[in-house]
Amino acid sequence: MSALLVLTDAHKFYFCCSDVDMRKSFDGLCGVVEKYMSRRVEKNQKDVFIFLNKHRTHLKLLLHENNGFTLLYRRQTNRFTLPEITVENGSLKLTAIEVLSLLNGLMFHQERNNGWKDNRGV
Repeated sequence: MSALLVLTDAHKFYFCCSDVDMRKSFDGLCGVVEKYMSRRVEKNQKDVFIFLNKHRTHLKLLLHENNGFTLLYRRQTNRFTLPEITVENGSLKLTAIEVLSLLNGLMFHQERNNGWKDNRGV
């Protein structure tokens, strides 16, 4: 079983700020990480890469572990809501709480001190 199923801050989460074609699988997403996020997918680095499609209805998480890749794919009827962000190197670093909130459809916005705050008061 994958360590990805337990999302904690032991992992580093990087959100891709470019729209991604959800037909891409492991190798295609690794190419997106290198080309658009200026990073590399490396074994056992505990880096999790997060991708959204153009319509923000499909989300993929990619992780490379000991025995190979893990890919989590989530589709929802409503759109995933993203914070307004300033992009550097095509990615945004998130915490485990922010990733779990994104997966649950919560909306975040960025405060002046660069911290995240739940817009729904949850």
